[in-house]
Amino acid sequence: MKDITSTALRAMLILGVIAVLSACAVKLAPEYDKAIVDGLKENSKSTMVFFASVSGGTKKADYSTREKTYNELIGAFEALKIISESRPIPSNKVVEKANEYLRSRNQAEMSMVAPSSGALQEVVRQLVSMRERDQTVDMSANMIGIYKGPILISLDQAITYESFLER
Repeated sequence: MKDITSTALRAMLILGVIAVLSACAVKLAPEYDKAIVDGLKENSKSTMVFFASVSGGTKKADYSTREKTYNELIGAFEALKIISESRPIPSNKVVEKANEYLRSRNQAEMSMVAPSSGALQEVVRQLVSMRERDQTVDMSANMIGIYKGPILISLDQAITYESFLER
């Protein structure tokens, strides 16, 4: 009889602990911000329109016709990056313990910045590099594609992450 009672007590205790732990939501991501998602969608569209306009290649002689577009896109994505980074990522015991473990293993700690920030930084880096190249040489369609590929990947990453936050 004593064994049955202690087994039942243990089972109830385990179920109680599971219930308490499952009720504790660990928040590892920043809050959803519709303005960021809207900005990403709008500026992604503008970027794809820009790529469509230069898809056949460019001539350095007419760079001045594209300069304003480069500057607007770069400025827009830098602004979105700043907004993304300004949101606090919740600090919690899970992240602190994980970082403690990573430090003990001489590994990089978990970032306290949204992953979309890094993706947006890559978009800016690629656009700046493309702008600098466009000013100095004629660019072929293949060269345009070399810049477009990483930008598409980074935009996809940023939009996916930011959209996922709306749960």
